[in-house]
Amino acid sequence: MIFQPNDWPHPHVTPRSEQERDRLLTVVPDRLVFVFGSNLAGRHMGGAARDAVDYFEAEMGKGYGWHGRSYAIPTMDVGLRTLPLHFIAGHVDRFLVAAMAEPDFTFYVTAVGTGIAGLTHEQMAPFFVGAPSNVLLPVEWLPLLSAQATTTEGARP
Repeated sequence: MIFQPNDWPHPHVTPRSEQERDRLLTVVPDRLVFVFGSNLAGRHMGGAARDAVDYFEAEMGKGYGWHGRSYAIPTMDVGLRTLPLHFIAGHVDRFLVAAMAEPDFTFYVTAVGTGIAGLTHEQMAPFFVGAPSNVLLPVEWLPLLSAQATTTEGARP
């Protein structure tokens, strides 16, 4: 974990690298959007989804899209089964369009899909190839993304 000063402007966001910490220090707190994996039923009961409700104005019953200072990307269906990858890819595409349309916001993406949905970083990271510069991705994804970009020029898995 990266050291955070006592007056850290984002008390519920932990920087995942020194570079990310420096970048987050420039982000006005109400311009930070917490991006998390969800289920289509909008039952945000644990992990990053619970944090989204508790600290970033995510709404119970809303399983996708922008709510308050959060953005839900569904990785599970209403029965809490993992969604097919092509379905998740469509939701990631919608998120990336939203992020591109809002350059004054910074989107802090959690390791969407790699918790209860049971997907791997290798499965999820390629969906985010070409993410705009206002999207902060998990450090585990960065080497996967640079490898993906150089070998496939951003092809969809």
